[in-house]
Amino acid sequence: MNNENYIIYTVVPRTNYFTFRSEFFWFCGNTNQYRSDGSRYICNLTTDGASSHIKAQELIKEANPSCRVIFRGISEGKLEKITRRSPEDVQLEIALKEEKSEQILSAWNKNALILIAEGVSPFHPERRMGGHGYERQEQRISYVSSVTNEEISFSVDFKVYQTNISNLDKDTLNYYGNLTTFKSEAHEAMQKVCKPLSVFKPKNQNKLFGAEGDKLEAKFYLTKAVTFENNFGGLTNCFEFLTKQGQKVKLFSSAKITEDFFGQEGTWIDLAVTVKAHNKFKTETNTWLTTIVKSPKLVA
Repeated sequence: MNNENYIIYTVVPRTNYFTFRSEFFWFCGNTNQYRSDGSRYICNLTTDGASSHIKAQELIKEANPSCRVIFRGISEGKLEKITRRSPEDVQLEIALKEEKSEQILSAWNKNALILIAEGVSPFHPERRMGGHGYERQEQRISYVSSVTNEEISFSVDFKVYQTNISNLDKDTLNYYGNLTTFKSEAHEAMQKVCKPLSVFKPKNQNKLFGAEGDKLEAKFYLTKAVTFENNFGGLTNCFEFLTKQGQKVKLFSSAKITEDFFGQEGTWIDLAVTVKAHNKFKTETNTWLTTIVKSPKLVA
């Protein structure tokens, strides 16, 4: 190749047109080897395979006049014809998909109710719980379509999580135990089981807590407790809370009393704190408010 840059291309039959796939190679002086930027499709050519590679070569030379162009050949295969459907066919397909989704959801809901009755959570566990696997359970679903009046049958794999409800973390128990609206019968059944095991969990009302400099006492619902490395090479603890009024509060502290906060997510803690700052985080649709506090002290 005389250390020149070059492009290898292949003409490929695609839907309704031949297109070409090219791969650009350049010579790397540091390694004395050629490197590639990977294979990629460029553009549609013609509906005739014989003339398509000529058009491809013209396009490549125009875009890369200094590169050597190598034609690898035309891939085997025929053009895929576009199948055009009538509006009625499209509406029928949509109706059948919606009906199928309803049947899958109905089957999942029945299985979920059985699991809940056995004390097992059918819902995906929180990522932070870890260590909870699942089994795939194949199930055959058969029904007579109300759209076409034909019998439909197919198999679906359901994920069955091996998580006993009694082993769920406190925050998850509180989430389900405090549900007031239900997406399914399974959610309602889960709420009834978790309610006796839960405590009140407030919802984020996107409000600020106190004014900067205020020294306040309150009950705080702990939602998150993590440790991360700070800019000075040390470790900082971060705790996120909600007040009864739904105000989000965040505390960065390595105070000794906070060591006992870890593992207490989903519980209420009585604290005296000083309001340090009010933070506003803007997104395209909303502005989220968080109050930063400091100097935590336990309140008896």
